[in-house]
Amino acid sequence: MPPPDTETDAEIATDIETTPWLGAGEVLVHIGVPKTGSTAIQQSMTASRASMAEQGVVYPDLGGSNHYVAALTVLGRSATYDKQAPVDDERWRVLMRAVADQPPEAKVILSAEILCEAGPEIVQRIVDDIGRDRVRILLTLRSLESLIPSTWQQYIKAGSSFDYETWLRDMMRGSGNTSETPSFWRRNNHGRLVERWSKAVGPDRVAVAVIEGGEPRAIYDLFEDIIGLHRDTLQPMSENNRSLSANEVELLRRVNEQLGDKIRHRSYDRIIRRHAVRGLVERRTPGDDERRLFVPEWAATKAREFGREAVGRIEATGVRVFGQLSALVPDGLTRSDPLPSADVVPVDAAALLVTAMFDGATSELDKEQAKVKRLRASAARVADELAARTAGPPPMVPRIRNRLRRDRRRLVGAFRERLAR
Repeated sequence: MPPPDTETDAEIATDIETTPWLGAGEVLVHIGVPKTGSTAIQQSMTASRASMAEQGVVYPDLGGSNHYVAALTVLGRSATYDKQAPVDDERWRVLMRAVADQPPEAKVILSAEILCEAGPEIVQRIVDDIGRDRVRILLTLRSLESLIPSTWQQYIKAGSSFDYETWLRDMMRGSGNTSETPSFWRRNNHGRLVERWSKAVGPDRVAVAVIEGGEPRAIYDLFEDIIGLHRDTLQPMSENNRSLSANEVELLRRVNEQLGDKIRHRSYDRIIRRHAVRGLVERRTPGDDERRLFVPEWAATKAREFGREAVGRIEATGVRVFGQLSALVPDGLTRSDPLPSADVVPVDAAALLVTAMFDGATSELDKEQAKVKRLRASAARVADELAARTAGPPPMVPRIRNRLRRDRRRLVGAFRERLAR
């Protein structure tokens, strides 16, 4: 029998299993990768901020459900639609001040998938800004095979028009050899990604959570255990985020093909991605004859090769792993049947997409007109104040009014021209 002050092996094992990975006073940086349930977790943490705070866990509120904009600026990228605009990292510094302002014992959670694209210098800055002895890095990973169809859809939803098989063949050439979407491998070279963060902060402060399908609550339970939250603190959100069927995504791809460069990115994002695609997802259920995209045999075989390389690199780092790394290399049968033909587009899908696009354009026009109305009212107040302060209307007042009228006409004309494109 062991002495009274000595823990048994079973007691030690139980303590290891029940102690949260994130300790008091530490900052957890969750960096995805995309399509691993990050959005669901971010929305759940947003809805649960109050109950998390009661448990000593802070999820800083900078507007929205994540810290994407702040992360974008630390990467040196513009957070506006104008990609030529100078980059100001003030949003990142605001986030860092929010972290610094928390009580010393508080746990702080930051979440932005875009950080998986950070190179070594940016990674080091993030670690230095937070503090190496305080930061912990959590990467959520899925097998490439499961990521591929949904990732291609995301590129199409963002305005791309390359077809699925062409994109697949380009991606399966491997990291550094692609031409269509190099961001895919910046995000999904999982072994290199883990190595990069492990080198900056140390393997003891990096964890990989392997996300698999199955139990809907599994990812929420996992995050609660890692952070140290009471069970059911994080609740699934009800937002419909289903994948498009092969027919639906082909319809959108052909719309993008026709649009080409006739529409600006900002207009596409607001009218098509936010209104049309969302309307299609939320208001339509694909028919039984519409097939889902899958990874064909040749691509699945190649993806598994990349997966095995990633597993080897991750194991060599010695980072903490939640789940089974073997899940990154599926061992099930691959599909040798032809990819779904999407030449036939359901009439109801086409009609719904056009209707949702019209609704989106109308909504954006209404917003612009309301903005013009507010500007006009504000200008009129300024002009009235100037007139009231003088014996009679000074010569500048009519000029101000005339200039505001001209500016209004130009603004409305430019917006109508943009819609016409």
